[in-house]
Amino acid sequence: METNRDDKNKESHMTEEMFLRCVAKAATETAGVYALAERLGDSLSKNILGKDSFRKGMKVSRGDKGPVVDIFIVVQYGVHIPDVAFNVQNNVKRALRSEFDMQAEEINIHIKGVHTAKDTDK
Repeated sequence: METNRDDKNKESHMTEEMFLRCVAKAATETAGVYALAERLGDSLSKNILGKDSFRKGMKVSRGDKGPVVDIFIVVQYGVHIPDVAFNVQNNVKRALRSEFDMQAEEINIHIKGVHTAKDTDK
């Protein structure tokens, strides 16, 4: 019984925003990642509410063994995409383990675009 209370107490200190900010930081600090990609909900939030969503480029759902994280990214031109995706997964796993002592059930990487030197905005 005591262990369950401790687990619930740990979880209550972690908010969704904290979780997503940790994931975003780990993903965007990966070599070869240009930016998190906007999804439809992200652009609607920005246009209607006038502010950026902390969920930009990410979707989290509940799996049987932990969170399922989908990350939508734009990569830099010339990188080896499978390597970048693999490195993003590893960096996010490492960040979640060190920050929250938790493991994601899945970390899915979706490449939404490639940034070239001619592109001017993210």
